[in-house]
Amino acid sequence: MKISILLFCLLASAIPARLDAESASPPSAKKQPAYFRVRAFLMEEKQPISVTLPQPNLEPVELLSAPNGERVINTPYEEMPAKEIKLAVRIGSETYDVHAKLDEGIYYTLLVYRESGRLLTPLLQDTFADPTEPGCHIRVFNFGSERTAILSFRGKYAQQFASNTFTELILPSHGKLKINAIVPDPSGGYPAKSSAEINTKSSQAFSVVIVPDYRGKFRPRIWIDGPTP
Repeated sequence: MKISILLFCLLASAIPARLDAESASPPSAKKQPAYFRVRAFLMEEKQPISVTLPQPNLEPVELLSAPNGERVINTPYEEMPAKEIKLAVRIGSETYDVHAKLDEGIYYTLLVYRESGRLLTPLLQDTFADPTEPGCHIRVFNFGSERTAILSFRGKYAQQFASNTFTELILPSHGKLKINAIVPDPSGGYPAKSSAEINTKSSQAFSVVIVPDYRGKFRPRIWIDGPTP
């Protein structure tokens, strides 16, 4: 009997300590959102374009809305649920379903363009696994014409970029980086020449977009990809 009473006392004294330990345990971490934007190269469409996120029993969330595709569309990053989602891409009277899996804290770009008449919607990741990885990630987009562009970075690393393509490069991060672009004239006239400059220390990744402006002149446009320091 004395042993039973002693065990009961020991168990009773342990219960408050266990409750205190459970109450002191840290709360579960709040799930972070993903960050999502849309970049559309549909300059030949010239009809209404939209990208929406359907919601059960609610109005869909509009991520992109443009009356026509006569220009490059690049939306700002929006916070999105970190899960598998289904988007509706509408071009004129046609609607396309796009499925994407978004992870916590990651930045994404949904690219929308056509190749040989077929709509392509690759999901690009703008946050890289190792933020300390040496080098700056550069994506070159050459859209809006049937011309091959020639780019050189800091007077070297010259490379050709075919029309209606995007290419990913990793270049050294040494501060300011000058980009020179040459777009030949298919009729044999003078090539279009322009330049731009980026600071590779201000972000881990950039996009260089080669498209004609409203006057038909080519120049590289620069966008920062992913988070900034």
